Amino acid sequence: MNFTTFLALLLVSFCFAGSTVVAAEKGYDAKTAQLEQLRKKITALRNKLDSVRGERNSLRSQLRPVERDIGRLAASLKRLSAEQRAQRKQLGALRSDETQQRKILQDQRRELADQISSSYAMGRQSHIKLLLNQQDISTIGRSLIYFDYFNHARAERIEAIHQQLSRIQALELAIERKVDAIDLLRQQQTKKKGALESRFQERKQLLIKLEVEAKDKGQQLARFLADEKTLAELLEQLRQALADIPAAAGYNTPFSKLKGKLNWPTKGRFAARFGHSRKVGRLKWQGVLIKGREGQEVRAISHGRVAFADWLRGYGLLIIIDHGGGYMSLYGHNQSLYKETGAWVDKGDAIAGLGRSGGRSQAALYFEIRRKGNPVNPASWFRARRR
Repeated sequence: MNFTTFLALLLVSFCFAGSTVVAAEKGYDAKTAQLEQLRKKITALRNKLDSVRGERNSLRSQLRPVERDIGRLAASLKRLSAEQRAQRKQLGALRSDETQQRKILQDQRRELADQISSSYAMGRQSHIKLLLNQQDISTIGRSLIYFDYFNHARAERIEAIHQQLSRIQALELAIERKVDAIDLLRQQQTKKKGALESRFQERKQLLIKLEVEAKDKGQQLARFLADEKTLAELLEQLRQALADIPAAAGYNTPFSKLKGKLNWPTKGRFAARFGHSRKVGRLKWQGVLIKGREGQEVRAISHGRVAFADWLRGYGLLIIIDHGGGYMSLYGHNQSLYKETGAWVDKGDAIAGLGRSGGRSQAALYFEIRRKGNPVNPASWFRARRR
């Protein structure tokens, strides 16, 4: 291969590599633009759904900013707790390492002292023998050099251990300061969360008063119907918004093939089952209500894209995951949301913390599976029924 041919090939390779990078950047930009477009559509939709009518809906809508703030704080506290555990584990490892290094240092000092003592004794004996036996002075020189070499090596080892201990102590101090800072921040956020929960209780008490005043079943029925209509409209708008967004590449298992193979999104007992009466008019549950401990993890039942992650009247902090093929799963009444709109999730990913948002008095997860907007009985999709 001559030099001209080599340059030509090199130029072609650079051009190819450059075009690949440009294509990748364009692909990334396109996905970013699609995600931003999706978020804008959902924000506009949410603003439309948030338009309220009448005092009752106005009072209910006041829950949204409070519960959203509580959700953000709860998620932040969860992250801080995980960071604290990691930092304390690292701190424990450093302290253990420090103890071990101090023991090594003591052993090295003791060995060095023994060596110096032995060297001194042997040195005196050698000088006496040299004087009495007239030994060659080079033998004594080699012996002294030998001991000096090991003494020097031992001293270097001790100095290295001293330096290592200094580094460990500096790291330990830095970690302790970081843990203290995290503890302080968590205390501040806990106080703020308590204040927000107090506000939530105030709003809740207002709702209870309105419920007492509005004993008419017809008003309750109208509220439930309005909430279901709002959700149905949201799902339809999401379906249209997601129609232009391509599915994730490399994931070829259709959701429809997972029937009977899924795990429930959280642990707990059923408080309501699909198809059972809601004891208001002829309304029936379109999903299931699973009681649980506030803050316990809610997990995605399968791979998909988060189509909605925000507060919705009647459902509180709600996550909707689009699984493709017309299937969506819904997770409502959460305390906090861990994923944002547009994020991809895999089966078993923690997506929320179970809660009582949306005006509930007890912590529970409201869960649905929908196909083309229509609710389906989720029980047949899972490995075992919950008691």
